[in-house]
Amino acid sequence: MSRRASRSRARIAPPGLPPVATLVALVALLLATACGGPEARPAIVVEVVPFASDGEVPREGWRLKGEDAKEIPLATAGEVGAHRGLLFRAPAPSGRYALMGPATWSLVGGPVLVAMQPGTPPTALGVGVAHTVYVLPPEGRTVGQVVLRAAGLGTDASRPVPVSRVDGADGRVALRIPPEHWGPALLVHAALGTDTLARVERLNLPKDGTCTGVALGAGPTLPVRVTVLPEGEAKGVLTLVAHGEEFSVRREVPLDAAGGASFDTFPETSRGFELSLASASGTPATATWRLSGADAARGDLRLAHLGRSAAGPFRLKVSGGDVAAGAVTVQVRRPRWPSYAVLPDVAVDAERGTLVLPNLSGDWRLLVATAEGVGTRGSADDPDEPLALARPCRVQVAVEGGVPRGRRYELECVRVEPEGEATAQGWYDRLVGRADLELLLPVGRYRLRLREGARVGPWNELSLEAPSTRASIRLSAPR
Repeated sequence: MSRRASRSRARIAPPGLPPVATLVALVALLLATACGGPEARPAIVVEVVPFASDGEVPREGWRLKGEDAKEIPLATAGEVGAHRGLLFRAPAPSGRYALMGPATWSLVGGPVLVAMQPGTPPTALGVGVAHTVYVLPPEGRTVGQVVLRAAGLGTDASRPVPVSRVDGADGRVALRIPPEHWGPALLVHAALGTDTLARVERLNLPKDGTCTGVALGAGPTLPVRVTVLPEGEAKGVLTLVAHGEEFSVRREVPLDAAGGASFDTFPETSRGFELSLASASGTPATATWRLSGADAARGDLRLAHLGRSAAGPFRLKVSGGDVAAGAVTVQVRRPRWPSYAVLPDVAVDAERGTLVLPNLSGDWRLLVATAEGVGTRGSADDPDEPLALARPCRVQVAVEGGVPRGRRYELECVRVEPEGEATAQGWYDRLVGRADLELLLPVGRYRLRLREGARVGPWNELSLEAPSTRASIRLSAPR
C-alpha cells in the first residue's frame, strides 16, 4: 500500500476520536470490569452498627487492624446493612481483623480479632462511645430504673456512680459516666420495666474508658400462692410492691374465685414487700400488709381481710420481747377459719411497748411472732394482761428418702387448738425441694404431713411442751 493510501484512510475517521489501539484498550477494560476484573475484586465488608442512643456513626476514620498490626482504611458509600448500620469496605485478604474507630468510637468492649473474608456477607459489629455503659434488656422487655454503685474495697466501695441516661428507640439504654468516676468495677442494679427486679450484675470497666455493656436478666423468683381469709369473700385486685436494694417494683393480680391470687414470679431477692387490696385497679386500698422478704420463702402467704370498722384500734401490750427491735408479724384466727392469717395495717407504739392493731370484734385468737419470741392470745383472755412472748421451739423436719429431683412437696403443719386444727403463715411450705427443713413453733400439739397434689402422706403427731424445745420428726413421702 502506498503512503498516499495510508494517509487517505487516516482521514476517514472524524476528528477527535482516539486511535484504534486506545479504543481496544477501553473496550477490554469495560469487559474486565463487567466480568469482575481487577477494579471489582471482592472486598471485606463490615457493617458498623451503633446503638440508637448514639445516632449515626462517623463516615471516616474506621480501620481494620490485622494480626500483623497493620491497619487498612475502611470506606463507605453510605449503604445501610441488615442491622441498619453503615456498610464499610476494604480491599483486604482473608484474615483476622479488629475494628478500630475514630476518636472516642470503638467496638463495644474494645478491639477483638474477628475472622473476615472477602466476598462473604457483611460482618456486623456493634460500636459505641467511650465512658459509656450500654444496658441491654431481654427480648420483649424494657429497661426500668438503673442504679450504678462502685464495687470493691475501701472508702469508695458501694458509693453511687453519677450517670447521664439516654434511652434509645431500640429499647437499649446508654449510661454516660464522667471520666473521673469511671472504674474499676461497678454493681448494676436494674429493673425490667416496672414489675421485675433484674439480677444484680458486676461489671469490670476497661481502664482506658472503652465503652462496655451489660445484658440484663430477671432476678431469682419463686411461685407464691396468696390466700385471703375468710376464703372466697374478698374481691378486687391485689397489688404487690416488692422492695429491692435500690428501688421497688410493682405488679397487680386480680383475685380469683377462691378469693386468693397466685404470683408465678415473686421476687426472691426482695428485702421486704407490701400487699394491698383494692376493689379495682387505680382505686384506694382497703387494706395493706407489710412483710419481710423471708415471709414469702415458703411460697405461701396468708392474709386476713377484716373489712372496714368505725371502731378505734386495738392496743396489745407485749412482754418478753422488744417489739420495736425488729419485724413483728401478727396473725389472727376467727372461728371456723382453717388457718391463722396476717393482720393488715399493724403499727408499733415503741414508747409503750404495744402493738396497735385494727379493731377486733367477736371471737378471735392472735399469733404474734418477733425475731426473739412467739406467743398466742385469745379474745377471752384478760385484755389488761400483757401477751407474754417466749422463745420458739425449733423443729427439724426430715423427708424419708428425700425429694426426687425436679419435684416439690408441700408440708402441712397444723396446731391442735380448742377451736379446731389450724395452720398459719410460716407453718405451710409449698416449696419443699430438699430432704430437711426447720420450723419455728410456739408450745402446743401439732400434726404434720407431706402432700404432692392429690397424693398425701400419713399424719405425724408432735408435742412441744416447753419454750426453746428442740425436736425432730421424720415424714413419709406422699403416696
